[in-house]
Amino acid sequence: MYLHQKINYQTPRASADFSSWIEEHSRLVNKISSEYQDEGGTVTVEDENSFKFNSKTGICLSGKCDVVVGQDRSGHEVGLVIDVKTGARKPKDRTQVMLYMALLPSIKDIPHISRTPIGIVQYKDGTTHEIDPEEITPEFKEQVGNL
Repeated sequence: MYLHQKINYQTPRASADFSSWIEEHSRLVNKISSEYQDEGGTVTVEDENSFKFNSKTGICLSGKCDVVVGQDRSGHEVGLVIDVKTGARKPKDRTQVMLYMALLPSIKDIPHISRTPIGIVQYKDGTTHEIDPEEITPEFKEQVGNL
């Protein structure tokens, strides 16, 4: 299946309780970022991680990673990109983080990541799904560039 078929955008229903979602999401982002800040190194959150990327075909991809942990933290050579999920698990959660992993090294506004980071999908129940940087293959990067 092509990458562009794996990702979609849906607008939330108008009846959704956004204030409780924002509160829960912010609490989890702050908790995770605090844990990594204790390790040292650069940790940035949400708006600090927003980016735009123009593909070869002229498509503009934009995103905002929840937490980015720089490769400058003590004892680690690879950074982390963490996306916090407060809702139901979806297959596209993994694909979203893989896109971040592929794009971050080329984003000048996020200088603390210069090579493919480890990806983590963090769910509200505490479970995580880790994505190895080796999964971001040259073929995947080419698909992203050709969107």
